[in-house]
Amino acid sequence: MAKPNKNQPQIANPLQYLEAVTNAQQRQDCTALLAMMESVTGTPAVM
Repeated sequence: MAKPNKNQPQIANPLQYLEAVTNAQQRQDCTALLAMMESVTGTPAVM
């Protein structure tokens, strides 16, 4: 019997999480990466 997956989707909004990043350059990079990943996968980001 396989163990259940520990990583489950959360209700949290990834963009709200990224807005809390204090370093402006890191926040900009993370937001760009999020947009790229959504574009490539065709699915919205999930925490």
